[in-house]
Amino acid sequence: SLNQIITTPIARRARNSKNYRTIVKRLENKEKLISQEVKVIQSSLKINALASLNHVISLLNGQKVELIKFSRSEDKNVDFTISAQDINILEQIKASLTSDGQTKWFVELNKEKLTLTAGGKSK
Repeated sequence: SLNQIITTPIARRARNSKNYRTIVKRLENKEKLISQEVKVIQSSLKINALASLNHVISLLNGQKVELIKFSRSEDKNVDFTISAQDINILEQIKASLTSDGQTKWFVELNKEKLTLTAGGKSK
């Protein structure tokens, strides 16, 4: 019948419209959950980076140095470069790094530029 032909697409559109709304709501909810998870992960990375930085600062033994570069990657690799006015300060810090029980540091001391570059993997 003509009436059935005309109403069938309307009924189908109505059903599809309801499904569409349901799907959109589900996707929006999942998007919110993913956003929250990303924020938690980003927060965690910042906290871990700060913990690594605090550890490096503790190894500097209160010496007057300038932190030129610091980075910590997701796989817990820490790299930093410091400079000082006196090579003796950098040598003391190098000794402190090599005796560190938490991280195995690879240290490079540049006596000409008065810089110390170190890298290691946090435990």
